[in-house]
Amino acid sequence: MVNGAGVPVFLNILTTDPLHVNSAVTSASFSGNAYGVKDVVTNASGQLFFYLPATSGDADARVSIGGSNFGARYTRNANHNNTATLIPVAAGITRADVQELVDKNPNPPSGAGILPAHVNRFNAARAMAQKVANPSSPNLQHSNEELITASFVNAIMVLENAITRMHSAIARAEK
Repeated sequence: MVNGAGVPVFLNILTTDPLHVNSAVTSASFSGNAYGVKDVVTNASGQLFFYLPATSGDADARVSIGGSNFGARYTRNANHNNTATLIPVAAGITRADVQELVDKNPNPPSGAGILPAHVNRFNAARAMAQKVANPSSPNLQHSNEELITASFVNAIMVLENAITRMHSAIARAEK
């Protein structure tokens, strides 16, 4: 089987996690190329079936279902046994967004902060966000974990700031 460009295509079975059963797909792209999704719906097992060209390495899959965005990185082999699990991803995250986040928060919390048990995790997430923000590396070269982590760095910093303000208010009230 070949696509419109005469390139051989192979079956790819993508499963949503969490499952979206019998749900319409509103958009899909593979390695940054849009894929037509007219009448494409997940089956009763949350699976989608696409015929796609093989890749020489990891490639991105992005799918939108009911306002939720899913993604995966996997190698598409030249056979009909290609499978991947699509997990939730942040929509539209860009290197510029992450770099802005890093620039606004140049100093991660220290061990003396409100959440010392989470400092190492925060620092690791911040380092990952900086890696995603690196302009020499396009977004499509990052794993799902990196993209998701980068999208949560802002939430972590907002929480840290809120807790710090709350503790300051409590300390003032106790005086």
